[in-house]
Amino acid sequence: MKLPDDKPEAVQILHRDLSTSNQIGMLLSVSNSMAQFLTALTARDPDSNIPGDNKDLTPDWEEGYVAAENTLIAACERIDSIIADDKRWGLEFQTRLEKLFEKNTEIARSVAEKQKALLDENIAKEKAVREAAEASLAPHLHFRPVLFAMGDGTWVAYLGDPSDLSSGILGNGNSPAGALKSFDAAFNGALNEDQMRLVEQIKNEHEKLDSGRTDTIEETGDGKENSQGDGGDSGSKQ
Repeated sequence: MKLPDDKPEAVQILHRDLSTSNQIGMLLSVSNSMAQFLTALTARDPDSNIPGDNKDLTPDWEEGYVAAENTLIAACERIDSIIADDKRWGLEFQTRLEKLFEKNTEIARSVAEKQKALLDENIAKEKAVREAAEASLAPHLHFRPVLFAMGDGTWVAYLGDPSDLSSGILGNGNSPAGALKSFDAAFNGALNEDQMRLVEQIKNEHEKLDSGRTDTIEETGDGKENSQGDGGDSGSKQ
């Protein structure tokens, strides 16, 4: 019983030239053996003109001689038939074999290209899934930093205490997306020199805004006091 994990043995097909060479070699070996056997029997024949050491022996060798002679004749006929077979020596088989090999190679190449395309597609999908997973874990999505525009047209993403900008996390860029990307990169690190300079710039801008608001409030307060003072004087005069 064949087990499920047993693999079938590969079928090996010899090339026609190699097969012919093996067949001729075997037939020549048989012919040589029969020729030596017949020579040895002839040397033992007392009526033979071939000299031999055993001419005095007269064994019953006639049946063996005939069998060996028939075998030699059959082997020689086989060799003649192989030599006369034009299909063995022509290039038609070799040409068909080469065309079949080229066709199989083309099929194998096509299959390999399709497998590579599928592999590339799977790699691209895995990359997209990985990037989507990494994007979903972006710090700015979880902590939602404050976005605001600077006077020079750049954008800042900031997370922390507005009164102490150096202790927070800050990212800057030419666009909101660039600022958020810079924020994510700085999330696990300290502020660099450029970001420290930006912190100072933001502080200065906030100080200017605060001072401007204070001046406006003071001016508004002075105006009210003057109005009330003028009213009191006119009332006393009346």
